[in-house]
Amino acid sequence: MIKKLFNHKILLFYLATLFLNLCFTPLPFTPLFLKNAPASASSRYITYSYAQVTEDNVFLYKTNLSTFETNAYFEIPKTYFVMLLNNIDDTFYKVQYQNLTGYVLKNKVVPVQETPTTPYPSNITFRVYAQDGLEMKDSPINSSSAQTVFSLPTLPTLTYYGKLNGDELVPDRGSTWYYCKFDSESSPSNSYYGYVYAGFCDNLTQIPVNNENVTPTSNPFNKEDNEYLYSLANLTPQLKAIIVVCVCAPCIAIIFLLFKPFKIKENLSTKNKQIKNTLKNKYSTFKNSNKKFSNNKYLTPKRNQSELNSTNPSLEEDNTI
Repeated sequence: MIKKLFNHKILLFYLATLFLNLCFTPLPFTPLFLKNAPASASSRYITYSYAQVTEDNVFLYKTNLSTFETNAYFEIPKTYFVMLLNNIDDTFYKVQYQNLTGYVLKNKVVPVQETPTTPYPSNITFRVYAQDGLEMKDSPINSSSAQTVFSLPTLPTLTYYGKLNGDELVPDRGSTWYYCKFDSESSPSNSYYGYVYAGFCDNLTQIPVNNENVTPTSNPFNKEDNEYLYSLANLTPQLKAIIVVCVCAPCIAIIFLLFKPFKIKENLSTKNKQIKNTLKNKYSTFKNSNKKFSNNKYLTPKRNQSELNSTNPSLEEDNTI
């Protein structure tokens, strides 16, 4: 019986492992832990191409509805790359730059065959030196319509993504704003993204030129990928959540079946112990009762006649007669 349960456990374990491999390998969207990895690190079902920024004034846009700077996140540094996610239309690619998703104009980037070693600049930081700190905004304008994302402390160090023209807060200090990220020390799990006015910033790390040799290509998307994988990469968060739930539900069922026999066995063992203890108590009670019964001399079956006569004189008289 034990061997049978053991074999049953091994079979379910292998089925669960096989199911996980089949389900999670061909996900139609990039998992979080692969978002910044090169395409070779993804599965064979998700192979993304890259495009290089070869000129100035190439912006990462928030939507594919407008090419105005009010719709832009920032200017992407020249010589670096964006990862192509989807061929939206004749004007835009949907792309990923570092951990941000947006859109770029097709005529502003050059798709390449290779996967770049350093697609994005790294460790580019700057300092805010405003005496009373500085407010991080959700847009580079000096208006009540610009929401405050976070109130920065004095002399913080922020991660630089790119620059964008906006309002000039201080005369003769320009109209450049930096799009950046701030990691809060008081709450390490929280990262804040927004714009800060460059007129109150210094110590910006110099961005090196990316001198990787790459080969341009006119067809960055495979037809099959373009029709299936790249279109699925543009799924809404709601559809992605549904896919995750559908994938995880069978896994939970398999895990439940894997551990259910041991729970049943544990319950049966507990019930058997209770029954055994009950029978033991009843047997002990019966044994004590039987012992009292055997010690009663009037109820003892093996008594000789003399004992009976001595205890009952009337019987002796009857015998004499």
